[in-house]
Amino acid sequence: MGTPIRYVSANKAEVLELLNSGGRPTEQQAEVLARVRPTAVALEERLVRQGVRSEPPVPEALEQLLAGQVDLTGPADGIAYKRALQLLLAQSGSDVGLLGGYRRPVQWFARVDDELKAAGVPAELLPFHALFGGPPAGFPDLGVSPDGHPDTGCFPLERSGAARDAYRAAAPLVDPECRADVEALAELFDVEDDSWRYGVEHFAHYSDTLFFLIG
Repeated sequence: MGTPIRYVSANKAEVLELLNSGGRPTEQQAEVLARVRPTAVALEERLVRQGVRSEPPVPEALEQLLAGQVDLTGPADGIAYKRALQLLLAQSGSDVGLLGGYRRPVQWFARVDDELKAAGVPAELLPFHALFGGPPAGFPDLGVSPDGHPDTGCFPLERSGAARDAYRAAAPLVDPECRADVEALAELFDVEDDSWRYGVEHFAHYSDTLFFLIG
């Protein structure tokens, strides 16, 4: 399958408030934490069974993340913190979806970016930065993966309709090898645009950011 790329939509400000709660979560935040803590334990247990160990363990990394005590010095390489952040995003937002699995995702989407750029898609709508550009401003700095790119990316949902339209227009013009992924991204942005518009019209709090989770 290669490296999976998952996605989840969430309210950026609410996730940031949770990260900055300093151990004093609101009732709603406590409900999120009650869901995410068991998933962190389960993930760590699964990793150990697979012979994969991280420093610190994922549950500990989650607590450090929530306490604002991320430490990337010494043996910590940031992977456990990235896993903890991905779990937190997944529990804070919508159901997690799978974009696909990619053998060399960074190199592949650099090529997709070039194809879309050549087809006239504006720079602010290209997928590479959305996938590998890191979380929004104010989120903790968790370093980069071995290939030099963050394992988390984001895209503002207010642009999802424009991205859908641009990708659909570009799809016939890109290399046929890239077309299926361009069409998949267009479909994803179409669904997310509908959800975002419904949220804007009907709710005081709604998902405004699409997060991409690599690995």
